Amino acid sequence: MNMDNCPDPQYMDCDDMLVYYTISDGTPYLSAAADRYTTKAQDIGSPVCSLAMYPSKYLNLYKEKVHKKVIKLIRDTGIKNGVLNIQFFVEKNIFYAYDPGFRLQGEAPHLHLNKINEFDNRKMLINFSLTSTTNEPNLKNKNDPNFKGKNASTLWILLKKGVIGKINGLNRIKKYNKVFEVIQRLYLGDEVSNEMIGTERQVFGRFYIISDSLKELKDSIKFVQHNLQVLDIDGSDMILEVFDTNKL
Repeated sequence: MNMDNCPDPQYMDCDDMLVYYTISDGTPYLSAAADRYTTKAQDIGSPVCSLAMYPSKYLNLYKEKVHKKVIKLIRDTGIKNGVLNIQFFVEKNIFYAYDPGFRLQGEAPHLHLNKINEFDNRKMLINFSLTSTTNEPNLKNKNDPNFKGKNASTLWILLKKGVIGKINGLNRIKKYNKVFEVIQRLYLGDEVSNEMIGTERQVFGRFYIISDSLKELKDSIKFVQHNLQVLDIDGSDMILEVFDTNKL
């Protein structure tokens, strides 16, 4: 490989986003794009996501500058079916790709897609494994990376070191009409150890939110943050930080 024209390594202190493609029976679709916000509250490990915001503020710029190149990549490699996630740093309107994944993404954009655009990547992959076709009718019309004008987010709740002694407010949040899915990963008695800090293992849970406006989305995020309480066995707050919705 000729490295002569490669840029010098640099620390990327800039915006972060993801794009998510659905590839169905030979046709690739840009299905979602989100801005990723990572926590800066820890000095060890890797930056861990605290919130993803859909659609990304860079969606139109991405479609203008990068999308066609990714479509060409998918077609040139002969991919006929699957899901592809790529994360990008964005600095001065230049996109720097990193961390691609040809799989369902841990962030789980497929949950938002199923709720808003009414197609399920999981079922499509199962269908393909059994029948060699994704069997998703009318996908071209269903697919909309703008999420039909709605605002959506995934709120990650990260925990500090300790043993979980009490969880309050979770049932109330699950009944809140703007939160359509809660994926809980840690439970009463579970320990967050030093080795888990700076990794996704310290994630208590992810809260999936859909709203009709940005203000409504911010209010919904605040509702989750206000009602959720995770305490350690000594009664101390274990939640790492409260995401600042003014960033959105």
